[in-house]
Amino acid sequence: METIGILGGMGPMATVNLTQAIVENTLADTDQQHPPVIVDSNTRIADRTAFLLGRSALDPRPEMLLAAARLEKSGVSCIVMPCNTAHAFYDDIAAGTKTEVLHMIEETACWIQKKYPGQKKIGVLATQGTYNANVYKAGLEKYGLEQIVPDMEGQMAVTSLIYDGIKANRFDFDMTDYRGAIDRMRNEHQVDVIILGCTELSVAHRLHKVAGIFADPLQVVARVAIERVGGRVTCEIHQ
Repeated sequence: METIGILGGMGPMATVNLTQAIVENTLADTDQQHPPVIVDSNTRIADRTAFLLGRSALDPRPEMLLAAARLEKSGVSCIVMPCNTAHAFYDDIAAGTKTEVLHMIEETACWIQKKYPGQKKIGVLATQGTYNANVYKAGLEKYGLEQIVPDMEGQMAVTSLIYDGIKANRFDFDMTDYRGAIDRMRNEHQVDVIILGCTELSVAHRLHKVAGIFADPLQVVARVAIERVGGRVTCEIHQ
């Protein structure tokens, strides 16, 4: 098998979560049947949302490109970025390396279209930077899907869980307001499928079970990466 490269550090726990997802979604009986993985957890990468919203002049792209170059030099055959907001810079990163960079957002939209063909309105929980950059709106529209976002109060709850909870290593964070945001989205927009459009939310859902149908881009792209390098995936996506 060839090697998967992870352009990580955005954030550190999400990077660990993707690595775990690759292991759990691999169909294997021995260590040697798992794909090799090289992780560059570059925590020097500036905050993507702060830059996109104009709250910081620190451009995340230079460090992202340095990490991509290190992975390319190491001989990986594909690169995964376990950060949804970072896909606002996907074209720059893909152009800066000869190695294939998987597009987590488009892979997720494709998976939803195949898995839930009757669903057209798709909820997206993400950072404000992800929304402003139309990361999911554009990705979903390629597959004929419509993005539905939380109300203002709900977005505050999502942002708080991401930054005050997971990024702050507060894994016992109170999920009450977050669950309320999800309930309102479902009731007001008749949304059944919701994307965890920030990798910190993927971490939160591993720690705190939330009822409903959720599409976890980390799980989706993990399976794509496994097959890209010649590995085998489990029958069902691991959640």
